[in-house]
Amino acid sequence: MVNDNASASFDRSRFALNRSIAPGLDLVAFVALAVQAGLRQVELRNDIGRGNPVDDRPPAEAARVLTDQGIEVLSFNAVLRFNLPGARTGVLAELDTLLELAQRIGCRAIVLCPFADPSDRRSEAQRATDSAEALAAYGPRFSAAEVLGYVEPLGYPWSSLRSLVSAQRAVRASGFTCYRVLYDTFQHVWGGEGDEVLGRAYDVALTGLVHVSSALRPIDWQTVRDADRTLVGPDDEIGNRDQLHRLQRLGYRGSFSFEPFLASLQGLAPRELARAIHASVDELCR
Repeated sequence: MVNDNASASFDRSRFALNRSIAPGLDLVAFVALAVQAGLRQVELRNDIGRGNPVDDRPPAEAARVLTDQGIEVLSFNAVLRFNLPGARTGVLAELDTLLELAQRIGCRAIVLCPFADPSDRRSEAQRATDSAEALAAYGPRFSAAEVLGYVEPLGYPWSSLRSLVSAQRAVRASGFTCYRVLYDTFQHVWGGEGDEVLGRAYDVALTGLVHVSSALRPIDWQTVRDADRTLVGPDDEIGNRDQLHRLQRLGYRGSFSFEPFLASLQGLAPRELARAIHASVDELCR
């Protein structure tokens, strides 16, 4: 990683919290955790509990919970297999439900994740075509709802959309302006794309959101998984600070959302977890 720490430090208000960090908390308790940690932006998830981002609360009630605490919802995370043709009917139905809810509670965007399975036998060219065609099919729905779609490349070797550049190509080929790319610091390193693409092959201006996480030392990229992702600390080995500073130097002014999945972190009491989040923000802002 190139050291870009000469860039200006980050405003703490730019940091957000993904619900992956505390899937056992209900919506009210999760919002309280964010506030306790000094954060006012969150990402809600449709893959925990009953699969509803607001725990099946009436949208008006959920909106009050968020508004009363001054919380902004950056995204619903995530619609899976967005670029698998056989899944398109189900994805469209899921999008219709999520887009309506997003409008009603003021959620800014919905994250789209690619199909990631070793059984996928499509060629790289076919995967690229399928990704662009899927985004073209979903575009009218996002545009009509005035909600953004965040396309997140996943770095797994078995992912059908691994890189920032491939995600950018799919977005541009779709012909719709309602899409942005979601940059994940962990997935970026895992995918092995290299930072030299930033500002060159990849246009940072297309970035809608940045996910931030690290992993326990030592990192074995042959065996590491999402379940190993934790908050950023002083022993971070994937260069989160350098990545964020580089993005900022190239013009990114959006939010940085913590997205860890480590079970021992998820199991902390809210007060301990809030302290750990504070410490991670301190580490990135130092």
